[in-house]
Amino acid sequence: MTQISGRISISEKALMVDLENEAVILNLNNERYYGLDDVSKNFWHWLNEFKDVDQVLHHAVDAYQVEEEVIRKDLGGFLLELSKAGLISFDGEQTS
Repeated sequence: MTQISGRISISEKALMVDLENEAVILNLNNERYYGLDDVSKNFWHWLNEFKDVDQVLHHAVDAYQVEEEVIRKDLGGFLLELSKAGLISFDGEQTS
């Protein structure tokens, strides 16, 4: 499993819109949008606030009261999808 840590940069072309019953991230480069569930929406807010994967991880563990490995897996998958979509880039280390 890939473990990601360190700082991230959020694309200036990524716009999060919180609609009535859902939230989406719009990639202004290609006009694609990505739906967010409640957990992903919180991850996105925390990434914007902290810009640090480890801080988001610890904040999410405290907020959801689950094992760190569960959050690490979910957060890691979310970050990889954001990276593939060009919405974030990694400033820190990424290890397998």
